[in-house]
Amino acid sequence: MTRRLAVHVAILAAACGGGAAPAPPGPATAADAVAGFLDAVRLADIKTMAEFWGDERGAAAAWMAPDELDKRLAVVQRYLDHTAYRVVEGPVPVRGDPKRVSFRVELRRGDCVQVQPIDLVRARQGGWVIQDVHLEAARSPTSACSPAPPGTGR
Repeated sequence: MTRRLAVHVAILAAACGGGAAPAPPGPATAADAVAGFLDAVRLADIKTMAEFWGDERGAAAAWMAPDELDKRLAVVQRYLDHTAYRVVEGPVPVRGDPKRVSFRVELRRGDCVQVQPIDLVRARQGGWVIQDVHLEAARSPTSACSPAPPGTGR
């Protein structure tokens, strides 16, 4: 009877989601993570942004409270909104930390251009996630911008 009870408990636990499934590894390269994240930002796709943003634990979609995650990424999306982007520099290894790399990305919104630093970290289960988008370096979404410098071809 004890074995039978154990089987029923196991079946019930599985049916009720007896535990969170481990998060799948993130993008294999840091460049893929940047591209996926920025494409999601451009599309204002917060759910997809959450799959590329996080920390060593992996994508925040797997571990952060959904309401908190949505609020944070909505702010990030507003600041980094763009119509086009290009990587200016990266991946650049972070000195003393082999699990981190940085990029500098040019974000374009109409005639406005800003160069934005973006840091990534290798997640424990594998793959890369965006860890810091340096909002302190971003132009306010409500501020006027200066047009791209002449001769940039953009």
